[in-house]
Amino acid sequence: MNSITVKKTYISFVFMLFIIACATPGRISNKNLAFLYNKESYPIHFDYSIYHVDDTLSRIFFSVSSRDLLYMKHDDGVHYFSKILVSYKLFRSYESKEIIDSASTQMVALSKNNNDERELCGSVDMRVSQGNEYLLQLEINDLNRAQSAVKYIQLDKVTKHSHQNFLIKNYASNSIHYGENIEPNNTLLIHYRDTTVKKLFGRYYKRQFPIALPPFSIENETQFDYRPDSIFTIRADSNFKLLPKGEGFYHLQIDSARKEGLTLYCFHNNYPQVSKPFDLIAPLRYITTNEEFDNLITKNNKAAIDQFWLNTAGNSPERAKDLIKIFYNRVLEANQYYSSYIEGWKTDRGMLYVVLGPPNLVYKSSDTESWIYGEENNLMSITYTFTKIDNPFTDNDYSLARSPIYKNMWYRAVDTWRQGRVYTKSTSPF
Repeated sequence: MNSITVKKTYISFVFMLFIIACATPGRISNKNLAFLYNKESYPIHFDYSIYHVDDTLSRIFFSVSSRDLLYMKHDDGVHYFSKILVSYKLFRSYESKEIIDSASTQMVALSKNNNDERELCGSVDMRVSQGNEYLLQLEINDLNRAQSAVKYIQLDKVTKHSHQNFLIKNYASNSIHYGENIEPNNTLLIHYRDTTVKKLFGRYYKRQFPIALPPFSIENETQFDYRPDSIFTIRADSNFKLLPKGEGFYHLQIDSARKEGLTLYCFHNNYPQVSKPFDLIAPLRYITTNEEFDNLITKNNKAAIDQFWLNTAGNSPERAKDLIKIFYNRVLEANQYYSSYIEGWKTDRGMLYVVLGPPNLVYKSSDTESWIYGEENNLMSITYTFTKIDNPFTDNDYSLARSPIYKNMWYRAVDTWRQGRVYTKSTSPF
């Protein structure tokens, strides 16, 4: 079954087509996926949630902003319409050539105006067997504009304990909650696939994690302390209710003897955006001296932040505005791409993204991710390799293989920022 609902009084879907097709493309691990980390690559942005309904059925929930779609005049002369194609392909892994399953659903939405500002929400079902991991390629195409967006999603159907066996809803609206980021004092409803389960075990972690060290710094790996700051239980008849009281992360399980479960991350209001002085100051640690950073932390106000950027820009307000816009857009995007139990900008990938910008090439496998700054097969290019960490709280935890060879490029990038210029691919000599 494929369905869609739209939060708009004057919108309805007038046509739906379901197509199933299989083919044998090249391995995804051989494709440049740099567009995944570059918002300029596509204008459509969408959210998704994966829910394993039972041992054979999994459901994809999705939400697309109508602001990202092109509305055209309908033949009836009254309405405007958008037309999207939602499609998926299911693989065993990034390295697999064979498509296990694929399907597409074409949908048309009507509106009485061409500047609709609503979320178009729907779902698509997949037949997915229990006991395996899969890779899902999810694509949404604006057929009126001939533009699309693609995401690659790990499907964990090995056990019934993993996070995709839970469905999260907002309590006030009963709407799907997309992603694992939550806000304090926002009540959530949590549905587990097996309605005979009446109790969840909760662990609350309130931790302060350090930011990533520069890519050439060799650090001693510290083991994560799995002892929670507090434990709790939630009981319910069908849906479990969670009210996060404070910042930190919440790990919910049906079996406290295991590590798998649903983890929800509570950073601050309006995350992944940053707006408070402390949140604006913290990422500057990558490009400031110790003295500058201590001074900013001590003052902890927007005036000090503005003065730092003005000084950096050589007292040019216009240049300072450009620096601020690009730097904090990178922080926002790092939070969107790389967040887990730690803010995205603090991670190894987030650090490089904020300071160096999006990479030219990205190659992903089941266990690694490689970023290339420069041209492929060019000896002057720099490659960063990240290894996926087996982490019960997230499947988005990657660790950089640090090396002294990265020192020159790092200092060059930091100096570029400190000279009042944005470091990008075009400013890099590679």
